[in-house]
Amino acid sequence: MPLVLTLHRARAPADRQRESRTLDEGSLTIGRGPGNGWVLLDPAQHLSKTHCVVSSAPGGYVLQDADGPRQATLIATGSEVAVAMEARRMLAEAGIAAAVVSLPCWELFALQSDEYRAGVLGQAPRFGVEAACGFGWERWIGTDGTFIGMTGYGASAPAADLFRHFGITPEAITTAVKRRLIPQEEDPNGR
Repeated sequence: MPLVLTLHRARAPADRQRESRTLDEGSLTIGRGPGNGWVLLDPAQHLSKTHCVVSSAPGGYVLQDADGPRQATLIATGSEVAVAMEARRMLAEAGIAAAVVSLPCWELFALQSDEYRAGVLGQAPRFGVEAACGFGWERWIGTDGTFIGMTGYGASAPAADLFRHFGITPEAITTAVKRRLIPQEEDPNGR
Protein backbone atom coordinates (compact mmCIF):
# COMPACT_ATOMS: atom_id res chain seq x y z
CA MET A 1 0.00 0.00 0.00
CA PRO A 2 1.62 3.34 -1.02
CA LEU A 3 2.29 6.11 1.49
CA VAL A 4 0.62 9.35 0.51
CA LEU A 5 2.43 12.41 1.80
CA THR A 6 0.07 15.36 1.80
CA LEU A 7 1.55 18.82 2.33
CA HIS A 8 -0.76 21.72 3.12
CA ARG A 9 0.71 25.14 2.45
CA ALA A 10 -1.30 27.99 3.88
CA ARG A 11 -0.66 31.64 3.02
CA ALA A 12 -3.68 32.56 5.13
CA PRO A 13 -5.88 30.31 7.29
CA ALA A 14 -8.54 30.06 4.58
CA ASP A 15 -6.07 29.75 1.69
CA ARG A 16 -4.62 26.25 1.52
CA GLN A 17 -2.76 24.60 -1.29
CA ARG A 18 -2.48 20.86 -1.12
CA GLU A 19 0.18 18.65 -2.68
CA SER A 20 0.30 14.86 -2.42
CA ARG A 21 3.21 12.53 -3.08
CA THR A 22 3.18 8.74 -3.05
CA LEU A 23 6.02 7.42 -0.90
CA ASP A 24 5.57 4.05 0.79
CA GLU A 25 3.04 2.36 3.07
CA GLY A 26 0.34 4.03 5.14
CA SER A 27 -0.77 7.62 5.04
CA LEU A 28 0.90 10.65 6.58
CA THR A 29 -0.29 14.22 6.36
CA ILE A 30 1.94 17.23 7.03
CA GLY A 31 0.22 20.59 7.43
CA ARG A 32 1.38 24.06 8.38
CA GLY A 33 0.92 24.46 12.11
CA PRO A 34 1.13 27.37 14.52
CA GLY A 35 4.07 29.72 14.14
CA ASN A 36 6.79 28.21 11.98
CA GLY A 37 5.63 24.66 12.68
CA TRP A 38 4.36 21.74 10.68
CA VAL A 39 1.55 19.49 11.88
CA LEU A 40 2.03 15.76 11.28
CA LEU A 41 -1.09 13.64 11.12
CA ASP A 42 -1.24 9.88 10.62
CA PRO A 43 -4.87 8.87 9.98
CA ALA A 44 -3.98 5.19 10.40
CA GLN A 45 -2.99 5.92 13.99
CA HIS A 46 -5.79 8.44 14.56
CA LEU A 47 -3.30 11.20 15.31
CA SER A 48 -5.55 13.90 13.95
CA LYS A 49 -6.70 14.52 17.53
CA THR A 50 -3.22 14.37 19.07
CA HIS A 51 -0.91 15.85 16.48
CA CYS A 52 2.77 16.62 16.66
CA VAL A 53 4.07 20.07 15.80
CA VAL A 54 7.54 20.15 14.29
CA SER A 55 9.19 23.56 14.07
CA SER A 56 12.77 22.89 13.09
CA ALA A 57 12.94 25.63 10.45
CA PRO A 58 14.23 28.24 12.95
CA GLY A 59 16.76 25.76 14.38
CA GLY A 60 15.15 25.63 17.81
CA TYR A 61 11.69 25.81 19.33
CA VAL A 62 9.71 25.11 22.48
CA LEU A 63 8.58 21.52 22.08
CA GLN A 64 6.58 21.46 25.32
CA ASP A 65 6.08 24.56 27.43
CA ALA A 66 5.97 24.55 31.21
CA ASP A 67 2.68 24.02 32.98
CA GLY A 68 2.64 27.37 34.74
CA PRO A 69 5.47 29.87 35.16
CA ARG A 70 8.67 28.34 33.78
CA GLN A 71 11.10 27.29 36.51
CA ALA A 72 13.56 25.39 34.31
CA THR A 73 14.36 25.01 30.63
CA LEU A 74 15.59 21.63 29.39
CA ILE A 75 17.38 22.01 26.04
CA ALA A 76 18.13 18.93 23.94
CA THR A 77 19.27 18.36 20.37
CA GLY A 78 18.31 14.91 19.09
CA SER A 79 17.57 11.56 20.68
CA GLU A 80 18.06 13.31 24.02
CA VAL A 81 14.75 15.15 23.50
CA ALA A 82 12.81 12.05 24.60
CA VAL A 83 14.93 11.89 27.75
CA ALA A 84 14.24 15.58 28.44
CA MET A 85 10.50 15.05 27.91
CA GLU A 86 10.46 12.24 30.47
CA ALA A 87 12.43 14.45 32.89
CA ARG A 88 9.85 17.20 32.34
CA ARG A 89 7.11 14.75 33.33
CA MET A 90 9.01 13.71 36.46
CA LEU A 91 9.65 17.35 37.38
CA ALA A 92 5.95 18.17 36.95
CA GLU A 93 5.14 15.36 39.40
CA ALA A 94 7.54 17.04 41.83
CA GLY A 95 5.80 20.40 41.34
CA ILE A 96 8.50 21.94 39.12
CA ALA A 97 7.33 23.55 35.87
CA ALA A 98 9.88 22.85 33.14
CA ALA A 99 9.82 23.54 29.42
CA VAL A 100 11.56 21.37 26.83
CA VAL A 101 13.34 23.12 23.98
CA SER A 102 14.41 21.14 20.93
CA LEU A 103 17.53 22.69 19.42
CA PRO A 104 18.33 20.56 16.36
CA CYS A 105 20.43 23.22 14.58
CA TRP A 106 22.52 25.69 16.57
CA GLU A 107 23.53 27.53 13.41
CA LEU A 108 19.96 28.26 12.28
CA PHE A 109 18.92 29.16 15.82
CA ALA A 110 21.79 31.67 16.01
CA LEU A 111 20.40 33.39 12.90
CA GLN A 112 17.05 34.08 14.57
CA SER A 113 16.28 37.42 16.20
CA ASP A 114 17.32 38.05 19.78
CA GLU A 115 13.63 38.27 20.68
CA TYR A 116 12.84 34.87 19.18
CA ARG A 117 15.80 33.17 20.90
CA ALA A 118 14.95 34.81 24.23
CA GLY A 119 11.34 33.69 23.91
CA VAL A 120 12.37 30.10 23.24
CA LEU A 121 15.10 29.89 25.89
CA GLY A 122 13.24 31.88 28.54
CA GLN A 123 14.65 33.36 31.73
CA ALA A 124 14.54 30.24 33.92
CA PRO A 125 17.72 28.26 34.67
CA ARG A 126 18.81 26.28 31.62
CA PHE A 127 19.94 22.66 31.38
CA GLY A 128 21.62 21.40 28.20
CA VAL A 129 21.20 17.68 27.52
CA GLU A 130 23.29 16.03 24.82
CA ALA A 131 25.09 12.74 24.22
CA ALA A 132 28.30 14.63 23.46
CA CYS A 133 30.69 16.89 25.32
CA GLY A 134 29.61 20.26 26.65
CA PHE A 135 31.83 22.30 24.33
CA GLY A 136 29.83 25.27 23.00
CA TRP A 137 26.78 24.74 25.19
CA GLU A 138 27.49 27.84 27.29
CA ARG A 139 26.16 29.89 24.38
CA TRP A 140 22.68 28.44 24.94
CA ILE A 141 22.62 27.59 28.64
CA GLY A 142 24.62 30.62 29.81
CA THR A 143 27.66 30.63 32.04
CA ASP A 144 25.54 29.59 35.00
CA GLY A 145 23.69 26.84 33.11
CA THR A 146 24.05 23.13 33.74
CA PHE A 147 25.26 20.67 31.11
CA ILE A 148 24.20 17.03 31.33
CA GLY A 149 26.13 14.90 28.88
CA MET A 150 29.31 13.05 28.15
CA THR A 151 32.48 13.70 30.07
CA GLY A 152 34.79 11.68 27.83
CA TYR A 153 35.03 9.64 24.67
CA GLY A 154 35.92 6.10 23.72
CA ALA A 155 32.97 4.27 25.25
CA SER A 156 31.18 1.80 23.01
CA ALA A 157 27.88 0.17 23.89
CA PRO A 158 24.19 0.35 23.02
CA ALA A 159 22.86 3.91 23.34
CA ALA A 160 20.73 3.13 26.40
CA ASP A 161 23.78 1.78 28.23
CA LEU A 162 25.90 4.80 27.31
CA PHE A 163 23.14 7.21 28.37
CA ARG A 164 23.05 5.51 31.79
CA HIS A 165 26.86 5.43 32.03
CA PHE A 166 27.13 9.17 31.36
CA GLY A 167 24.07 10.11 33.42
CA ILE A 168 21.96 11.23 30.46
CA THR A 169 18.78 9.98 32.08
CA PRO A 170 15.50 11.54 33.19
CA GLU A 171 16.49 10.81 36.79
CA ALA A 172 19.84 12.61 36.45
CA ILE A 173 18.20 15.61 34.80
CA THR A 174 15.53 15.74 37.51
CA THR A 175 18.21 15.59 40.21
CA ALA A 176 20.24 18.37 38.56
CA VAL A 177 17.19 20.63 38.28
CA LYS A 178 16.17 20.01 41.89
CA ARG A 179 19.73 20.73 43.12
CA ARG A 180 19.69 24.03 41.26
CA LEU A 181 16.20 25.14 42.25
CA ILE A 182 15.72 23.79 45.74
CA PRO A 183 18.13 25.28 48.28
CA GLN A 184 20.01 22.56 50.11
CA GLU A 185 20.08 22.71 53.87
CA GLU A 186 23.51 23.65 55.03
CA ASP A 187 25.37 20.92 56.83
CA PRO A 188 26.62 22.30 60.17
CA ASN A 189 29.75 20.13 59.71
CA GLY A 190 30.55 21.76 56.38
CA ARG A 191 29.78 18.68 54.29
